[in-house]
Amino acid sequence: MTSGSHKVPSAWRKLFALIPGYDPIAGAGDCRFDAKTADKVVDFFPTFLTHIEGANAGKPFTLEPWQAAIVGCAFGWLRPDGLRRYREVFQYIPRKNGKSTLLAASSSWWHFVTTNPARRFTAPPQSVSRPRWSTDRPRA
Repeated sequence: MTSGSHKVPSAWRKLFALIPGYDPIAGAGDCRFDAKTADKVVDFFPTFLTHIEGANAGKPFTLEPWQAAIVGCAFGWLRPDGLRRYREVFQYIPRKNGKSTLLAASSSWWHFVTTNPARRFTAPPQSVSRPRWSTDRPRA
């Protein structure tokens, strides 16, 4: 299957273009993109999750476009056997841009929505707990 024959909606193609240096469509091979699943996961965030602290406390957790691109890519691509194409996600993003929040919210999807235990992703405990450093004191 060539990269041009993958049926990926144009809205998702535009979001995938936000992932620098990587084209998920080009290397898809036999994998397929399930836009319905990707949309369901992205819609889960503002529908069921809210920010709990800061200026956005109490407001729905609406994904930034780059976050939606990562979430859609991670959850929307499926192998021929129906399992997710991506088993790991590597984010190289500067501090204070929502990486930990995105991981915690994605973990909520897996732990509370996914019904097939064989398809669940369990994040290591240290990745969803509070950081080891204290925010009450300045870091050196």
